Amino acid sequence: MHSIVSACPVCQEEMRVTQLRCPNCSSELHGNFELNRLNRLDGKQIRFIEILLKNRANVYRAAEDLSISYSTARNKLDEVVRALGYPVDEQMPSTEISPEQRQMILKSLSEGQISAEEAIGLLDAR
Repeated sequence: MHSIVSACPVCQEEMRVTQLRCPNCSSELHGNFELNRLNRLDGKQIRFIEILLKNRANVYRAAEDLSISYSTARNKLDEVVRALGYPVDEQMPSTEISPEQRQMILKSLSEGQISAEEAIGLLDAR
């Protein structure tokens, strides 16, 4: 079975679904149905989201799974957010980490919630 094409290959406008069919009883429904936001994503973006969800939205772990840097993973996430039609704050994140954030990361490390590598990544990523 083929994936839904979300953008017109000619003019790049959003495609519409106009027919649905039940594979069991062959009932058909005709109309003009909108695709949901997730159908706007291409295959690579969907794969990234799947890896991110598998890692419970931990971008650092997703980056490890994909063998890419944390900043590349963040860029991929921003790309997905844009593709879904949401704004992305284009300002560079602060390079300084607050004492409270540092303490939270170190506490998570000491309680075994994250690994040393993850803690380093979180501290470096800021």
